Amino acid sequence: MSLARRLAALPPGACARLPAAATESAQLRHAVYEAPPRDEAGRTPAATDLREALAQLGRVDVAQPPCLLDVETTGLGHDAVPFLVGLAWPRDGRVHVRQYQLDDPAGERAMWLEVLATLTREATGALVTFNGGSFDLVLVRVRLRRLGLASDDLTARIAHARLELLPRARALLRHAVPDVRLATLERRVLGLSRRDDPSGEAVARCGRAWLGGDRSASSRAAVAAARRHNEDDLLGLASLAIVLASRLAAPPDLDSALAAARVRIAQRRHDAAAALLHAALQRWPLRVGMAARLDAAVLLASLQRRAGQADSAASLLHAVVALAPDHDAAIAALAKDCEHRLARPDLALQWAQRQAPPCPRRIARLQRKLARQAAGPQAAD
Repeated sequence: MSLARRLAALPPGACARLPAAATESAQLRHAVYEAPPRDEAGRTPAATDLREALAQLGRVDVAQPPCLLDVETTGLGHDAVPFLVGLAWPRDGRVHVRQYQLDDPAGERAMWLEVLATLTREATGALVTFNGGSFDLVLVRVRLRRLGLASDDLTARIAHARLELLPRARALLRHAVPDVRLATLERRVLGLSRRDDPSGEAVARCGRAWLGGDRSASSRAAVAAARRHNEDDLLGLASLAIVLASRLAAPPDLDSALAAARVRIAQRRHDAAAALLHAALQRWPLRVGMAARLDAAVLLASLQRRAGQADSAASLLHAVVALAPDHDAAIAALAKDCEHRLARPDLALQWAQRQAPPCPRRIARLQRKLARQAAGPQAAD
């Protein structure tokens, strides 16, 4: 009987924290751990909050249960072996964590079959990672291909139905934190701290020892610490998604509003970006010397121009230049507006000459336009 059928036959909760010894006695080469609920603040994100957050952060369908994925390996290269695969998805109102621990390299194929069964049966939605496009999902593709388990459906899911939180965190939080490592974001943004958390190198080292057959007390303790680290990563990822979505919907300051608007523009939600910037500028008025406010005004002007509100955009740009006469982006935008919308190359040339440094091609083009205008009546005579 397969491990999936064994687990399905057990009563609820009977498979929690299955010890490695149990898998060995059953002649299996991997273990499955069901993480119990956590009481720790910040480590118990609600399933509904997670779904809503992921819908805000990416264009992914969250009608199906999204799946958070985090892999612990024996190294960083393509020859690294994943000895711990963690999955988390919404279930029974909370984020449920299941971990697959490889006990013998010869059992890797069987382990991945169990992982794929979960992805097909229970966690069928978008794949959510921290930096999966550069590591986790790349490794998954490599291992499945080597094991002959790659499928068109899974390949399409990895390519299209996925969401990475690192780019969102970098876009929304880089002005507020020294770096965007998950542990830093947990500490500085989520207010979480980890207890005796092993480093990445320590996790890789214990994985190599475990797969090499080391079953000493210290090795078992190290693998247990790696499982705790993996669980923290998954729950921290869920909590981070919720915080990022809240900052996207309700930025706490103008720097955050500017960052959120840029994310909305990248998502092609221009109306939402304009609404964010308009509300922010109403709350935090323009003042001389405040670069974020001026940049927000220029960005709002570009969105207004895109929406056909050219007069409002021009008024906002003039207000920026009145406060910051050398604001290059506003000056360039006014030069374009005078040239293309107002058909006033003379005014456009005046603005273009104020840029630092001036654009020779634009100035030459405007001078040609002015020359043609000047020669027009003479040619008619």
